[in-house]
Order: sequence, then C-alpha cells, then structure tokens
Amino acid sequence: MLIKKPITKGAVITIKLTSGEEVLGRFSEDTDTVLEVDKPATIAQGPKGMGIIPWMMTSQTASVKLNKSTVVAYAATDDEIAKAYTENTTDLKLV
Repeated sequence: MLIKKPITKGAVITIKLTSGEEVLGRFSEDTDTVLEVDKPATIAQGPKGMGIIPWMMTSQTASVKLNKSTVVAYAATDDEIAKAYTENTTDLKLV
C-alpha cells in the first residue's frame, strides 16, 4: 500500500472551483472556511499553445484566499505542470 504524504506549505496544488475553473498555486493555508494559495495562476490557450497565466490579472496581491464553499476539490499538481508553473512564477529554470 502506498502512503500518501499530506500537502505541505509551498507545494504546487490544483484547485477545482464550483465555476469549473482550475487554479494553480502554492499551498499556503487550509482552514475550515478558507483555502489560501500564493501566486494563483491558470492555464490558457495562447498563440504558441497552452500557457500559464495569472488567475487574477489586475490583482496586486501575491496571495489569494478562496472561500472553501466555492472549492470542489484540490490536490497536488501533476509533476510536469508543477515544473512549468514554478518556472513561470519564479526566475528558476528546472532541469
């Protein structure tokens, strides 16, 4: 049997909202009513294919608190997508 590790602070997670949107972000906090993520982003179609873009284009905050009543589910993000997210939201290039 595989033992799943709990999601830790700083891990890249994918969140499915009741609106159907998927949001990527760095896990920050999970309370009874709020799920907080840093650097929220989403995947969108661009001229060169799929890309990662900011989820809230006009927000100046690096952290967003989502009302958990709007969250359907959240889980660790696929490794390749998490790598692309990290490269997109930092100055790091992962190999």
